[in-house]
Amino acid sequence: MAETKYSTSVIEHPPLQRWEPDRYRLPCASHLAIGVPAIDADHEELTDAHNALVSALAFGSDLSEYRRRFRGLIERARRHFIAEEGLMMAAGYPELAKHRAEHAKLVRDAEDFATSIDSRFDRDDCTAVAQFLKYWLLNHVERCDRRLGQYLLARA
Repeated sequence: MAETKYSTSVIEHPPLQRWEPDRYRLPCASHLAIGVPAIDADHEELTDAHNALVSALAFGSDLSEYRRRFRGLIERARRHFIAEEGLMMAAGYPELAKHRAEHAKLVRDAEDFATSIDSRFDRDDCTAVAQFLKYWLLNHVERCDRRLGQYLLARA
């Protein structure tokens, strides 16, 4: 029986080839649309920023590029949360406190991740962060933002 020879390139590949980057990307922004144009536009920007973060890993960017994009995503999320909370306050949204607490927790978690990325995370850890962010955003939109959208649209 002939001995099979394996190329080392099968073993020495960029990490993202192992974890299928499309699994970590957010779907097109229309999946996050809630019918409120200002919020939908922000969700589109957040989707683009998140997917750029995944691309930084997929295309072998060094972790400094990932860090830069991650910090940018955090700042974009902060601005979105401030704007969204302003809409909730102006409309007298009864779930404002709960919604604001969710936003604050994500920012705290993201800042903790950012500190870890700066000090000790490797590329595989960064993929876990990307997965967490994808899950959080999809879950948050479904559980919280859709209700907010219905409330705002009913008062428009």
